[in-house]
Amino acid sequence: MPLIVDVKWREQYASHALNRKLAGVTDPGIYWGFVLAPGGGLSVAVSEGADPDYPVSVAVVERDGYSLTVRLDTTETVVIASAGTWYVVLEANYIVGQDSAATLKAVATRLSNLKDGNSA
Repeated sequence: MPLIVDVKWREQYASHALNRKLAGVTDPGIYWGFVLAPGGGLSVAVSEGADPDYPVSVAVVERDGYSLTVRLDTTETVVIASAGTWYVVLEANYIVGQDSAATLKAVATRLSNLKDGNSA
């Protein structure tokens, strides 16, 4: 599994408290890795970077009052729908009682937040 949300719902009590506690404290963004490179055709390869001492990408995503740490430990390919200007974004979800998930996707509009697969 290339994208991993470190704190998950199956650790319900600790995860809920930690995710809430760090929201607004740890700045969202990429802390390490998530290196982009042409992936061939209309795709982009997103990798963990070249540092052998730290071969994992790390990012923090804030969503609905939760702060989530997302790791990437292998190369993932993002397919671009058509020619033009596209932005590769990392989206993560955390809802108590459901599986946590993260995905890399290409969107045509530069935005700070995406919800429910929409670009709004």
